[in-house]
Amino acid sequence: MRHYRIIFLLLSSLLLSRCAYHRLSSSQKNSSYSKQKGIHDSTVLISPFIHPQKAIKYKASIDVLNKHFTGLIVLKETDPETKHLVFVTELGMRMFDFEWKGDNMKPIFVFEALNKPKLINTLAKSFETIFMVKWVNKNPEYIGNRHEFYNIVYLKSGKKSMFLFDRLDPPIEEQIVFNKRKKESKTVTSNNGNTIKLKQYGLVKLYIEMDKINE
Repeated sequence: MRHYRIIFLLLSSLLLSRCAYHRLSSSQKNSSYSKQKGIHDSTVLISPFIHPQKAIKYKASIDVLNKHFTGLIVLKETDPETKHLVFVTELGMRMFDFEWKGDNMKPIFVFEALNKPKLINTLAKSFETIFMVKWVNKNPEYIGNRHEFYNIVYLKSGKKSMFLFDRLDPPIEEQIVFNKRKKESKTVTSNNGNTIKLKQYGLVKLYIEMDKINE
């Protein structure tokens, strides 16, 4: 019985994911606003991260593979074309260092215990989503607003479909990423960008919570 219950839950999750994709995809295709740009240009959306005046720091917790890590995430520009994202534990141990160039993040250093291809790929994709790396120098489509509570912006990148919901009241941004038609992740940014939460779905489940340190 438990076996069938698990199968039912998995199928339900898959169906809900596909329904969500079809609803959003339909909105994108039918919207009369789909070609409108302007204030929804990606350089505006991710401007705090493109060329940070100084290192941006976050208190962070990462849950992955039944492990829980807490520490500090630092995003720092090392030259006009390159930024580094480093995660250091509370004990001062460097766990990973990702290099961000253009619209791509790749690992430069990974602590041996975490150095597994699927895990590293999941971490890299998650931080690309959090910092909207794939939106760099792209032209997202403005779908329009719904009930005057939020705007929706859409971007297609390879097999991925990314939908950004800019909620007006309260001011919260929610980004949902689909790989083909399957929901890959959900990111919620609140408190004027000071709090970021990401949930990654799939074989390697991941949860990241970040609170910005304002100095």
